[in-house]
Amino acid sequence: MLFLCILIGMLMFFFNKEYILLSLMFIEFMSLNLIYLYMCYYEELGFNYWNLIYMLVFIVCDAVLGLSLLIILIRFYGHNYMSLLFMAC
Repeated sequence: MLFLCILIGMLMFFFNKEYILLSLMFIEFMSLNLIYLYMCYYEELGFNYWNLIYMLVFIVCDAVLGLSLLIILIRFYGHNYMSLLFMAC
């Protein structure tokens, strides 16, 4: 079942290229499924916690880079309608 969730997340990520926020959400969905898969097989395979910490650090860095890319795209190509409120002084 977990592999199916990861596969669905990958398919949705590859077929949805119009919206970057949805792509980031699918990447996070796949990451959460990988963490859950890791925790399910933790005791069976004898993994240690350091691998989980490395995985979590990688996922956090991935999320930060994705959100910073989204902010940069919004700053350069988006419109700041909030600044229109402060133009009339």
